[in-house]
Amino acid sequence: MISNEIDIVFFAAYDGDIDAIEKFLANGISPNIQNEDGKSLLHVACDDGYFGLLELLLQNGADPNIEDKDGDTPFDYAVFRNHKEFQEMLIAHGAIIPNRQSSVERNWQMIQEGQEHVRIMQTLLSLINKKDD
Repeated sequence: MISNEIDIVFFAAYDGDIDAIEKFLANGISPNIQNEDGKSLLHVACDDGYFGLLELLLQNGADPNIEDKDGDTPFDYAVFRNHKEFQEMLIAHGAIIPNRQSSVERNWQMIQEGQEHVRIMQTLLSLINKKDD
């Protein structure tokens, strides 16, 4: 499958277009197809909150333990997004609950820490500017 075809499948997934994904699956597209970031259609469903897509993919044999390039599984995305019913569905289909912090969570923490550093610098600069006035 060429990159353009993969993009078309993923655009349908990002739009939550279950009918299109059903047609792709009926025409032989693997439910475990991955994009250049290693994300699968299950990752998209869990990240974007498409429960119907999650069900469809799992019913068609999608691997609930498939990892993206960062080592995150669809379960990691469901946990990060706090989609409890997604987590339950993935576990019911064999998802292994990881005993580690996902890269999604680590990246989010780094962003929050960076924002805190910016706020501190802004406060210091405003204090310096007040002193100069």
